[in-house]
Amino acid sequence: MADLIDFKNILSSIYRWIWDKFAECEDIDFAYPTWRFYNNIIEGKHRTKPSAPEQ
Repeated sequence: MADLIDFKNILSSIYRWIWDKFAECEDIDFAYPTWRFYNNIIEGKHRTKPSAPEQ
C-alpha cells in the first residue's frame, strides 16, 4: 500500500509541476475552457453515495 501512496504523491507532484510550467508561459493557453464536475451520486463509492433526491 505504501508503494501506491508514494506513486500517487509522485504523480501529483508531476502534475503540479506541469501546471506551474504552463502558468509561467504567457503565450500558451488551452483551446477551450476546462473544468471538472464531480457528481457523488454517480461517481462516488457505493458505501458513501447519498440517495438521489425524490421528485
